[in-house]
Formats: sequence, C-alpha cells, structure tokens
Amino acid sequence: MSARKHLLRLLPALLWLGVMLTLSSVSLKGLALEGLDKLAHMAEYLVLSVLVVAGLHQGGVRRLFLRVLAAVPIMALVAAADELHQVWIPGRGADVLDFAADAAGIVLGAGLVLAIVWWRGRGGDG
Repeated sequence: MSARKHLLRLLPALLWLGVMLTLSSVSLKGLALEGLDKLAHMAEYLVLSVLVVAGLHQGGVRRLFLRVLAAVPIMALVAAADELHQVWIPGRGADVLDFAADAAGIVLGAGLVLAIVWWRGRGGDG
C-alpha cells in the first residue's frame, strides 16, 4: 500500500486529533465539569484509538495486534504531551488522573477494534 493510501486511512484519526488538540487549548474557566471530565478524557481518546487502529487494519488480527503494540504507546505519548501543554492554558492544568483516563480510553478503543476484527475473522489471519 502506498504512503498516500496509508495517510488516507489515517486521515479521520488525524482530523479527530486536530479537534482534540484544539479543544484542549481552550480555557475551561467557569465551566462546571467536575465528575464528567474524566469520562470526557476517556471518550475522546477511545474515539482516537478506534480511528487509529481501524486505520491501521490491513490483514489479519495478528498483524493488527503488532501494529497496535506500536500505536498504543505513541498515542499515550500524545496524551501525555497534551496534558503537559495544558499547563500553559488559563484554567487548565496537567493532571495524572486525566492522563490515566486518556490511557484507559486508548486501551479500550484498541481492544474494541481488535475484538471486532477477531470476531469477524474468528481469530484467523485472513
């Protein structure tokens, strides 16, 4: 598959990442998100993970699993960088629990796509 086709397969994930990073650059002063913020963090990274892993899917579940093993740490680094950059946003800050929610979303999203791919192929590599 050409580099252009790979990029096109990942375009939805890249667009979603742009939306996420734009939203994380906005001040949340005055917004009451207590209790919902961790769920929002998990949901946004779950969506990112589903889009990335679906974009990487080509071949069987074993090949996808190996790609997921590389993609999950990269997505976790993005989440960590996102948390750190929020230190400079008024009304925002870096939070380890936010990162934990991000990581949970990443793992859940990747696991969801892997499970669907496995279920569709019944664990085969076809």
